Amino acid sequence: RNPKSWTNRLFGILALLNNAYIIINFLSLHPPQETPENQLFWIRMVMFITSFIGPVLILLVHTFPRERVAMRPRYLILLGLLMLTSASFALSDLIFKSIEYPNGEPIPVAGAGIPVFFADFVGLFILSFILLIYKYQKAVGEEKIRHLHLFLGILASFSLMGLTTVTFVVLLKTSAFVYLGPIFPVILA
Repeated sequence: RNPKSWTNRLFGILALLNNAYIIINFLSLHPPQETPENQLFWIRMVMFITSFIGPVLILLVHTFPRERVAMRPRYLILLGLLMLTSASFALSDLIFKSIEYPNGEPIPVAGAGIPVFFADFVGLFILSFILLIYKYQKAVGEEKIRHLHLFLGILASFSLMGLTTVTFVVLLKTSAFVYLGPIFPVILA
C-alpha cells in the first residue's frame, strides 16, 4: 500500500513483467502470422521479457521487506549488465537461432548465448531462492511468515514456469507444456 516502498514497486514491476510474459507467450504459441519467422519472433520476445524477470526477482528478494534497495552498487551494475546482455541476446539468434517443427510441434533451436539466458533467469532464480532461505532463517515473528509466503510463492511460480517454458524446450526439446507457463505466476500473486 506504500507506493514509495521499493519492495512494493519491485513487486509491481514483477507483476507487470509477468503480465507481459503471459500475453507474449500466448502470441508465441498462436502467432498473428502463421509463419516460422513470425513464431520465432514471438518466442524471442518471450525470452526478451523473461530476461528482465530474474533481475527484478533478485532485487525484490534482496529488498524485501524494506522500503529501499540496499544492494551494493557494484552488484547492481553486474545485475544490469547481465540483464541487458541477456535481453539483447534474446532479440538475436544467440538465444534461439531457428525454429523446427518435428511432429508439428514448434521447437526453438538453442544458440550459443543460451547459457547467458540460463544465468539470467535460472541462475538468478536459484540465487533468489537461496537468499530467501537465508532471510527466512534469520527472520522472527511476523517477518518470518512473510518470508515464508514469498519463498513458497516464488518457488512454486518460477520453478514451474521455468520448467515448462525453458527447461522442457531447451533440454527435452518439447514445447508441449509451454502453454502452462503463464498459469504459474498467479501462485505468487
